[in-house]
Amino acid sequence: MCRSMVDIQSATAEIRRGKKKEETGRKYNVRILYTLNIRCILHPLYSAAFSDLIDSHNPDLFCLSETWIKPTTRPTSVELLNCTPPNYSVLSVPRNHSGNISSIGGGGTGFLIREPFTQLPTSLPDFSSFESSSITLQLPRSRNVYNTYRPHSSSPLSKPNSVFLADFHSFLSPSLLPPLMISSSLAT
Repeated sequence: MCRSMVDIQSATAEIRRGKKKEETGRKYNVRILYTLNIRCILHPLYSAAFSDLIDSHNPDLFCLSETWIKPTTRPTSVELLNCTPPNYSVLSVPRNHSGNISSIGGGGTGFLIREPFTQLPTSLPDFSSFESSSITLQLPRSRNVYNTYRPHSSSPLSKPNSVFLADFHSFLSPSLLPPLMISSSLAT
């Protein structure tokens, strides 16, 4: 069951306002990036409120956590299409349900990307203490965007801080080359 809309936490992760750079041949830069712990994007009330938020602020990119999108949800499913506003595309990375935690719902990260941005999904290793996803935005200068989510300490998926710190250190390895943006929802 999804939590009430009051529980949805959102924060502006980065607001970068730049002028259009006609000289580069590309007209668009990421101007507004939001991070949102949606806690079930497929819920009709949440997707309606989410659409209102998008209509009000016109973000270029949303980094989403706790999407609750299952690995079996197809990109063309009615549920996913109903929560995707016009001129946006969704890239979803469902929670990895390996091992004995397959019965635990929730989780998952993703991106909501406004057109006309061209994005390329990239792969990341799995970490035991947090979920992650990434994309590369094709801008005048390619930009890697990383989205991470750490389950709350009350979750059966939560790991000790020492495990998280070791995992996050590996995540921040030299393979993460600038320019990059990291958006995180790190529950404690």
